[in-house]
Amino acid sequence: MEKLNKHSLRVSIIIYFCGALLIAQLIYSLLGVLIDQILIGQITPRPDKLFFSGKTYIGVFIGNKESSYNFQLIHPKLFWGLKGIKDSAPIWIYGVCIVGAALIFYKRRLEMPLKKLNEGMEKIARQDLDFCIATKNQDEIGKLCNVFEKMRIELSTTFKSLWKEKEQQEILFKTLIHDLRTPLTIIEGNN
Repeated sequence: MEKLNKHSLRVSIIIYFCGALLIAQLIYSLLGVLIDQILIGQITPRPDKLFFSGKTYIGVFIGNKESSYNFQLIHPKLFWGLKGIKDSAPIWIYGVCIVGAALIFYKRRLEMPLKKLNEGMEKIARQDLDFCIATKNQDEIGKLCNVFEKMRIELSTTFKSLWKEKEQQEILFKTLIHDLRTPLTIIEGNN
């Protein structure tokens, strides 16, 4: 998993989705074989394999010969229900796997850095600059976190220098006011 975090977000999401598609294909293949075996068990006489041509015509393979013959379904509703499940399964299986890959990608790669950035923005809005956004990732979000950290450091040094200047101005004003009061008091006293 650590190797996956070293890739860019674009490469990582492609890897996640390719993995999800491979898992979906594996699940669909296994489910297809299982459903085919159940469907074959619902036909008498039992064929080796079967294929569908439309909704009503069924071709069966017995031995190596293709034949279309009269057959009976043991449980027709079960047979056609399983056929419907097999036909609609790719949509559901691939959809769930892709959504799952997107959620896992978000949880592993985006959630924590975005949460840190959001908390950092809230702290900066409150003028609290005593925090750090550290990240190990070297992807796009990691670079964004590093730039944000540099911005925070620059803001902190700028604010500190402004606060020092303001304190110096206040001291200067207090000194100036004191220096002006003393001669004015002397002049007032002489009058």
